[in-house]
Amino acid sequence: MKQEEIDKILNGDSDVRRRAASNPSTPADALTELAKD
Repeated sequence: MKQEEIDKILNGDSDVRRRAASNPSTPADALTELAKD
């Protein structure tokens, strides 16, 4: 996953972040950031 895609997830609304957090293909670094939310 490209950094710009990760940034889009992290800056998305709560539904986008929730879907990304439950997706097994979401990179660990994105999940780490989502866990802070």
